[in-house]
Amino acid sequence: MKSLGAFRFKPWSLLDSAILVMAIGISGLAYVLETPKSRRTIMKIGMGIYLVGVLDMAINILLSGIFGWKLIVTSF
Repeated sequence: MKSLGAFRFKPWSLLDSAILVMAIGISGLAYVLETPKSRRTIMKIGMGIYLVGVLDMAINILLSGIFGWKLIVTSF
């Protein structure tokens, strides 16, 4: 069976999970930092990376839907 949509691009499909895990790891640094300013900064960086991961996930879903439907329609 053919793979549907953007999920044939395995590295890109796994990228959103890697970005989300990285955001969680960076945000975890906030508990060991000393100054409130550095805690706030690292949390903002973590939230920004998390939003990039969510955006990548949304793009992946949109592309898999578009290419998946085209593949399904052309195979019938």
